Amino acid sequence: MAECTPTACECAHERGLHVVDEFCYVEIIDPETGEVVSEGEKGEVVVTHVNKEAMPMQRFRTGDLARLEVFECECGKTITMPTGVFGRTDEMHKIKGVKFYPSQIPLILRSFGLSGKSRMISEKTEKGTDYLKLQIEGKDVDVEAIRIELVDKLEKDREVLDLRYK
Repeated sequence: MAECTPTACECAHERGLHVVDEFCYVEIIDPETGEVVSEGEKGEVVVTHVNKEAMPMQRFRTGDLARLEVFECECGKTITMPTGVFGRTDEMHKIKGVKFYPSQIPLILRSFGLSGKSRMISEKTEKGTDYLKLQIEGKDVDVEAIRIELVDKLEKDREVLDLRYK
């Protein structure tokens, strides 16, 4: 972010983006309510820059989605966004009332070595219930393992996700 650099950077140990707390105070909030979320929960990154004078930044809502965790890294930093920025608030959809950010899907698929094409489709059943259909391209795809990982990472009920591959 040009408005508020430096905010976070990765060290040689690659445990995520460490907040540069000498320059800024970072919070993670619920994008809808503006309330600060608990450590480890996903939400919108909010930055207050502590050294800016000409253009002060106080609780600047970035629109970026991340998780914030506090742990001691080998480099000495303690405040970390372990998965970095994984999405934007302006891309949020609701599937069965659950917040869903499409940019999370390719990151999860890459962890299975899938770099091929994928398509996400939000559909409704005859009863009006919405669900997410994910079509992926690849060879020897372990659909159930991907489904479990998606459910875990996206915090979704299994019946929300209809996973198919070709």
